[in-house]
Amino acid sequence: MNCREKILSEDYMSILLDYVPEEANQEDEAFCYQQVDGTLGIYYLDRSAVLPLSPVNYLYRYLPQLFCLGAFPAAGSRTFRPEPLEGSGILAQQRPPLELTGRRVVMAFIDTGISYENPVFRYSDGSSRILAIWDQTDQSGQSPEGFLYGTEYVREQIDRALELEDPHSLVPEKDEIGHGTAVASVAAGSRLEEGSLFTGAAPDCEIVAVKLRPAKQYLRNFYLYPPDAEVFQENDVMMAIAYAISWAKKLEMPLSICLGIGSSQGAHLGTNALSQYVDYVANFSQVSVSAAAGNEGNTRNHSTGIFSQGREQIVTELRVAEREQGFTMEFWGEPPEIYNLSLQSPTYWFKDSGTVLCFCRNEGVCELYPDRAPDRIFAGIYPIFSSRLRNLEDFYPGKEQTERTVPYVASGRRIDIPGYLFSGTIALYNRDSSGGRQKQHHDNRLPAP
Repeated sequence: MNCREKILSEDYMSILLDYVPEEANQEDEAFCYQQVDGTLGIYYLDRSAVLPLSPVNYLYRYLPQLFCLGAFPAAGSRTFRPEPLEGSGILAQQRPPLELTGRRVVMAFIDTGISYENPVFRYSDGSSRILAIWDQTDQSGQSPEGFLYGTEYVREQIDRALELEDPHSLVPEKDEIGHGTAVASVAAGSRLEEGSLFTGAAPDCEIVAVKLRPAKQYLRNFYLYPPDAEVFQENDVMMAIAYAISWAKKLEMPLSICLGIGSSQGAHLGTNALSQYVDYVANFSQVSVSAAAGNEGNTRNHSTGIFSQGREQIVTELRVAEREQGFTMEFWGEPPEIYNLSLQSPTYWFKDSGTVLCFCRNEGVCELYPDRAPDRIFAGIYPIFSSRLRNLEDFYPGKEQTERTVPYVASGRRIDIPGYLFSGTIALYNRDSSGGRQKQHHDNRLPAP
C-alpha cells in the first residue's frame, strides 16, 4: 500500500504533529508522513497497529477536528442585488481612483469545490479565470506537485473543457453542494453586463479552488456527527492552505485565502493546529486569511460562566433533540483552578452509550465527585495532563486514593509543553458501575520517566 492509499484508507488514522518524526522519510506499511510546512505535518497510522482512538491515548490537540459549512442561500438562485455591495463600500472601492478589483491578486477558496463552467468565473471571451482546482475527492489524475492525493486541474485543461459540449468529460470536478460556488461568486464573481447582472467583490482576481474531501467515517463516529452532516477534516484543510500558498509563491502574487467553514470544537483560543498554521501564514506580508465567524449565535451551542466568591456552582441545561443518536460535549477551564463536574439526566441515570470529554489546560485538574446516589451520577473521571504529577498526594497532600476521586495523570517528554490544551474523559457508566473500574484505570497510569 503506497502513501496515497494510506491517506485515503479508513484503516489509517490522521495525527497532527508539530515536529518531524525521525522515521518521516522511511517507508513502512504501518505509517505514512506528509509535511505541511516547516515542522508541521500529518502522520497517517495503521489503526490496527496503534492504540484505539481516544483522548486518553492521544492528546486532543493531535486529533483532527471536524469542520462544517456555514448556512448559505439555496443553490440556483440568480437574484442579484447590488445594495449590500454598495452599502459595504465595496463598489466604491472598485471605482476610480482606487479601482481595487483584485487585479494581480490570487483568491483561494477552500470549500466544497467550484462550478467552473459558471459565467461568473470566466472572462468576457469565455476563458476561465480559475488558475487551478485541486479536487481532493478525485483520485483519477495527477496530484499537485508535493501533494500525495487528489487530482489537480489547471487553467489549460479547464479552458479545453469549456470548449466541449460536456466539460465534465475532461474536467469532472463538480460542486454538488453549491457552498463553495456561492462563496466564490460573492467574493470573486466576474462583472456580467457591466455589473448590472452580477459582480463580486474582486471581479478581476485570479482564482484557486480546493474541493475538500469528506471526513473519514472513523472520525465521524468518534465525534458522533450525524450521517447527513457535511464535515471535513482539519488536516485536509491545512493541506489545502499549503496548496494555495504554493500557487501564490509560483506566481509571486499576493494571496487571499477564504475559509467558508467552521467548527464548535475546541477552546476557540487559537491553540489548535489549524489556528496556529493560519496565524503562521497570515504573518506573511502578502497573505491574508478570511475565516467564517460563525452564524449560530442564536442557537445557544455554547455556555460560559465565571466563578466568583459566593458563586461556587454554575448550572447549565443541555437540551438534546429527540432521537439523537449521540453527541460530544467539551468543557474548557482556566488553570490552575480545580473543577468538579457533574452530569444529571432528567431520569437521573445514564446509559453506557458513549463518552463525554472534559478538557483542562496544562497544570489543571478536572475531577468528578459522585456526591449523589451511584445510579444518579457518573462513577469517575480520568483526566490526562501535561504535568509531572504522579499521584493524588502530589497535588492534594495527605489525601488518599479513593473510589470517589481517582485522577489519571500522565507525562512524556513530547507533551510537557506549557500553555497547550490537554484532555481527559468521563466514561458513561450505568448503575452497575463500581470502584473496581476506577481502580483499573488508576493502576494503568503511566509510570514516571
